[in-house]
Amino acid sequence: SWLLREHGYEVRAVEDAAGVFAALEERTPDLLLLDIMMPEMDGFQALERIKGDERWRDVPVLMFSAMPAEEATIRT
Repeated sequence: SWLLREHGYEVRAVEDAAGVFAALEERTPDLLLLDIMMPEMDGFQALERIKGDERWRDVPVLMFSAMPAEEATIRT
């Protein structure tokens, strides 16, 4: 987040999916950076919920993870 702020972007960092949804309720972002590995609800589940809500359906989402690419892209 500090790198984005250094380049003039407004950043709101949250700890978990509950924080994501609370922040979305307050303000719809121009872009959402979403970690795949979050406590309680993973990023894929959060993304499904976000895209299922018409208020946030059109928000661009960039998913990222510290997991190896093969693991991060495989869903069962």
